Parts: sequence; structure tokens; C-alpha cells
Amino acid sequence: MHDWVAKNLELIDKYHPDMLWFDMNGGRNWDPLKLRVAAYYFNRAKEWGKEVAISAKTDAWLAGQVMDYEREGRAPMELTDWVWQPDDPITNKFGYVQGVPPYPADQFVWKLVENVSKNGNLLLNISPERMAPSRRNNRMCCWRSAGGWT
Repeated sequence: MHDWVAKNLELIDKYHPDMLWFDMNGGRNWDPLKLRVAAYYFNRAKEWGKEVAISAKTDAWLAGQVMDYEREGRAPMELTDWVWQPDDPITNKFGYVQGVPPYPADQFVWKLVENVSKNGNLLLNISPERMAPSRRNNRMCCWRSAGGWT
């Protein structure tokens, strides 16, 4: 468990991330270690002059987390007074995929707009895939389309 703390502190110092995302649920036995990481992260962010966030599922952190929902369908359907995000894969499943094309770019843009209108955001899971260069270009085209939306 202390190795988990050391790895997170190294990640924080080395990369200055905007957000730490943890795929964990509640469980109070890790609270002292999680609080150590959170305090370190927020204090370092203050030194960097940067706003940062921690995201996890349910009540994994005692306070100050961005609530994460696995998949869009579990996220709030109405405007909330707290910040939240769904983590959604770019295909129909999480993890390693073979031969599964990503959803169309307009679907990601729509999800992002819908979530932001309800005080949320969108965390995309880009599943790893070994692919031929031509398929890689198709996948990149999807991201360029989404990034070019105005």
C-alpha cells in the first residue's frame, strides 16, 4: 500500500497532471493513504499555480473528488450542483479491442455537450488495439473530426 503512495507522488512530481483518476470505490481502510496523496497533490498544484482534480467512483475519497460514473448511462440525467464525469470507451467495450471501429466523432461531441450542460464532463477510454497503418489512420480521422468541431 505504501508503494501505491510512492508511485502516485512520483507521478505527481514528474508529470504535473491536471487530474488523477482512480478506478476505485469507497473503502475507508485506505483513507489515511489516500489523504496523504490528495494533500500532496493539492499542495503541489498550489505551488504550480494550477487547478487540479481527483476523480473516482462512489465515495472513494472523503471529500473533494469529481464523481466518476462508469458509462454514460449511469451518469446524472439532469443538471447537478456537483461536478461529475462518466468514463466511456470509444468502442463498445473497455480494454483491448481487435477490429472494432470507434464510434463516430459526432457521438463524442454530442456526449460532451450534453454532459457539460448538466455540470459534467467526459473521460474517454481509448482502448488499445494492434492495427495496420490504414486502420490507425481511420481511428485518427475520428479524433481529428471531433477536435475540429466548432
